[in-house]
Amino acid sequence: MSRLHLINARLKAGVWRAVVLSEVKLDHPPSLAVMHEGNVQSAVVVEVGPDGAGQQWLLTFAVPSECLSDGTQLFIVSDTVRDEAIGQFTIQCGPTTEGELAADVELLRAELDLLKRAFRRHCTNTAG
Repeated sequence: MSRLHLINARLKAGVWRAVVLSEVKLDHPPSLAVMHEGNVQSAVVVEVGPDGAGQQWLLTFAVPSECLSDGTQLFIVSDTVRDEAIGQFTIQCGPTTEGELAADVELLRAELDLLKRAFRRHCTNTAG
């Protein structure tokens, strides 16, 4: 199973774009999700990248306006097959008060949730 990596991520005009690299050639687009405050976002598009060889994919995510409010908004990109985070991005709105710490805590919470799900799945698969 291939590991995925995000590179060249940028936000412009409310649309976040990134290149997703796969360690091995994939016959189909990777299954990716963008999470915000524990909710899977629906505006995620994954397309074949410029290499055309199944190892580069273009991820496009139109950030919904309802996700934007004062404070730090953390978006986590995950590989749904491996159930692991492959990257994240934050958007800071309004006054900057403890924004960096809040983003770090939110990222730790999201990663802990992923680890708990993976551990539970492992326990279920290895139990009798």
